[in-house]
Amino acid sequence: MLRFYFLIGLLFSLLFGVTTPPFQVLDEHHHFFRAYQISEGTFISTKVANQTGDQLPTSLFQLFEAVKTGEIAWNNAKKFDPEWLGPLFQKKLEPETRMFLNFPNTALYSPVNYLPQSLAILLGRTLSLSPLAILYLVRIITCIAALSILFFAIRTLTTFKYTLFSILLWPMVIFSAPSCSADIVNITLSFLVFILVMSGLEKLSTQKQTNLKDSHWILVSVIMGLLLLCKPIYIVYGPLVVYYLWQKGKSLPPRQAYLCWFISISLLGLFFALFVVWSQIGFKLFSQLKPYGIIDISQQKAYILENPWTFIALVYSDFFNGITNKDYLTTAVGIYLGWGGGAKLNQLIIFGILGVTLLSALCDKPFSFPHQRALKMGSLLLFFIGVGLISFTLYLSWNSVASPQIEGVHGRYFIPLLPLLLWPLCGLWYPLIRRYPYATKILPLLTILAAPLWLLYAWFIVYQRYY
Repeated sequence: MLRFYFLIGLLFSLLFGVTTPPFQVLDEHHHFFRAYQISEGTFISTKVANQTGDQLPTSLFQLFEAVKTGEIAWNNAKKFDPEWLGPLFQKKLEPETRMFLNFPNTALYSPVNYLPQSLAILLGRTLSLSPLAILYLVRIITCIAALSILFFAIRTLTTFKYTLFSILLWPMVIFSAPSCSADIVNITLSFLVFILVMSGLEKLSTQKQTNLKDSHWILVSVIMGLLLLCKPIYIVYGPLVVYYLWQKGKSLPPRQAYLCWFISISLLGLFFALFVVWSQIGFKLFSQLKPYGIIDISQQKAYILENPWTFIALVYSDFFNGITNKDYLTTAVGIYLGWGGGAKLNQLIIFGILGVTLLSALCDKPFSFPHQRALKMGSLLLFFIGVGLISFTLYLSWNSVASPQIEGVHGRYFIPLLPLLLWPLCGLWYPLIRRYPYATKILPLLTILAAPLWLLYAWFIVYQRYY
């Protein structure tokens, strides 16, 4: 049955990838430019005045202009003409003709954020494809890689599978997967860390003693390190990783336990050192993204340190106001698909999708490893710490000093944190559900039957918006 989830996700992801006009995923052109830069082996961008980017092929910017990205994004009456694509597929890359391209937001991202995208671009350059063909190649390879990795990882879980698959079939995730955006890499790595920790704890609960030959613990350390390099705010998964590694060490003979902890600490320490170095590079490359207001990270930090309780109260009020008034929930699911607002889905459909996901979490069979009550309370705490870190990051980089509100927060930023929020709900209704044998079989079917319908609806709205 799990194969149906994968096939549904892959089918609609490819469908969105082919249908969505070039660069109509939020900031896709900036992500494309950054991934192209990395594919050439240049990891650090250049800052010129208040612009941050690099010298890239002029044909990349010509593609951006030819598909009328800005006109379509900010004008709902403007449609995309498929006839534009024919000549663009024939246009050569001409990598020797270059110009400075500005991509200030994505220039700060580490190369890890663009691993599948840059490899796809490298393949496209090797095959001498046109810029447009390279873009579509990136979309196809990225979505296949992300969904395949997550599918095979989720299969290792004994439970909570349907909840995770339900999230991965949200319109926002499936729409973003076939794109150059770094969002799908963040989602993949964060979910992967959670899945590896949960499956690892399940294995440890059934084994009295293990050995170092099982490389699961090394994989957990490496993926956590990569996630830290992608988006430092998702360091909130760190305590779960540390708990798993501690339990892993306790299941080993003493000498092997010390070796396990030493190697794990060394790996995580290495990635943390790389994160510190990259943060310093990013700070030097930072350019003001908003065209209005004064953004000063140093002054904003000073304001927060001088008024910590004021800032905490601001984060608290902004988050709960965002849930009720700013569409954090609905934008996470995908009420708006596309740049500049894009296609708007019906709000009732969005809440229906949320209902299916919540039902999956409540009715899923609980995990069997010990100390879950304390771990679940900790998981909820980590989720809200993650919310605070997202708000803190955006307050520094997107808001004027001492701003009375936090601007720039989007619901999709919370998707990588959702396992931490929904796991504490896992199995709350399971004692009731297991009394009815057919109920446990109906629940997976509910998502399998509902997901194609909501994704087909979302695809139709996207098609209607752009064509």
